[in-house]
Amino acid sequence: MTDVSPSTAAPTLWNYHVCGQYPGAVPSGATVYLQCGCNMTAHRYLVLHFALNGANFCELEVFVSGE
Repeated sequence: MTDVSPSTAAPTLWNYHVCGQYPGAVPSGATVYLQCGCNMTAHRYLVLHFALNGANFCELEVFVSGE
């Protein structure tokens, strides 16, 4: 996560706060839930990165709790 707009500067790999990581490949058709630690400060932009081989997703939902 970052507060720097991608229209200002493209994210540099690993130069942002990492919140949640899935440990391995997500099975086709699976739903995966990741949570950030409760001590994370709020950020405006979400950075997604994944392996280049056939990577895609059909839906992404981001929820903020505690506001």
